[in-house]
Amino acid sequence: MAKEDRKDFDALIVPLSGSNLIEASAGTGKTYSIAILVLRLILEKELSIREILMVTFTKAAIAELEERIRKFVRAAYRKSCDEEIDDDTISKLVDDSIKVIGQKNTTDRLYDAVLYLDETSVLTIHSFCQQTLSEFAFETNQVFGTEILQDNSTLLLREVQKFWRKYITVIP
Repeated sequence: MAKEDRKDFDALIVPLSGSNLIEASAGTGKTYSIAILVLRLILEKELSIREILMVTFTKAAIAELEERIRKFVRAAYRKSCDEEIDDDTISKLVDDSIKVIGQKNTTDRLYDAVLYLDETSVLTIHSFCQQTLSEFAFETNQVFGTEILQDNSTLLLREVQKFWRKYITVIP
């Protein structure tokens, strides 16, 4: 893709339908943008925080994203209750929501989000696949209780040793 074809990503105006790719180096605001998108989904699309799935690569990224979402949702709720907060983007998002759906609806949506913060779904790719295979084991013809291995070296060693005992050590 040519440089002139790329657009700067703005979490406040990007459409909340279709696909968007956030690709950037460390420290450029990817986690911030995703947390803003979560707030927009709650306020603009009336989604419960329990209906939003985020998939990332590492457990460290999960922890960072969960922490940021908690912070932003709580800040947005405080802003909707007329408290001052120190993030202009969150303030603008809440103010815009109040203009469109009213103070009570905005506060109610954010209050529900605060209540259900423990049910936020942020998963690694591996844990998402494991959860999906377990949940839909019957539909996907999977064996119930399967587990995705992070490190298969022990399994590989055990199978090589079994092969060695069965086929190699019995050669006359």
